[in-house]
Amino acid sequence: DITVVKAAVQQACSAIEHASDELRGDRELVLAAVRKHGLTLQYASEELRGDREVVLEAIACWGHALKFATDELRDDREVILAAVKQWPETIDHATTKMACDREVLMHAFINEARKFDCLHDQFFSELCSKARGDKEVVLMAVRWAPREKQARCCYDEECPHRQRSSLGLVSRVTESVEG
Repeated sequence: DITVVKAAVQQACSAIEHASDELRGDRELVLAAVRKHGLTLQYASEELRGDREVVLEAIACWGHALKFATDELRDDREVILAAVKQWPETIDHATTKMACDREVLMHAFINEARKFDCLHDQFFSELCSKARGDKEVVLMAVRWAPREKQARCCYDEECPHRQRSSLGLVSRVTESVEG
């Protein structure tokens, strides 16, 4: 009964996991669930995982919901940007084409730096690799982050995102741009 399932989803959005296939295809029910927690997109019908509004609502709640969207939406710049602007690491759920897109990469760099108040060393290296030597993207990232943020992430032992202490971002940027 849809009334019972709707009430259950209002109490606990994960209740949609136990709904029938027909109810997992009910747009209003799925929207209610993904607005509470984007993770519930994984239980939606294939059709609704390809519905732009449903996916954008899920991403607004939890960016990693992108991984449950259809391939078509994971290749859609607007959808990817919505996810990356909130959760930069969701770039990993985009198609290869979108993960290497200049605009997407720039937003991922900027929002990663804002999120942690530094450029996370490992994430920065992964993004530089995706940029495939695109000088403008990589240099924009370095220029955007003030030197004290770059240095903090590379050398400050207090930084929770510190991965390596010796090479620093500048040498990896040079390698990315030249390589």
